Amino acid sequence: MCLNFLPWTRVTGGSSLRCRLPKLRSSLRKNDLHELYFMCDDLLATMKSLKGKKVGCGPVHEERWGSVTTIVLPGGGKIGLYQAKHRRRSRAEIG
Repeated sequence: MCLNFLPWTRVTGGSSLRCRLPKLRSSLRKNDLHELYFMCDDLLATMKSLKGKKVGCGPVHEERWGSVTTIVLPGGGKIGLYQAKHRRRSRAEIG
């Protein structure tokens, strides 16, 4: 199983999926729920692109921090995808 719809470079090796990822920013909060979200610049355009690659997305709902959907994985699991409402640091600020 491969997540070919993600724009990452696949790294060969073993039976597990290994990808070379772009620079990522993570945010960890203490709670009892573990979720993974990818952030994008334009949620509707990203969903349209994913649909063209036969990747399903859930309905969009609004949170105070962004517009949110889910990407449906081949095994039935889901990963969050959102467009932020908060200010994002520029690449120059990140370094």
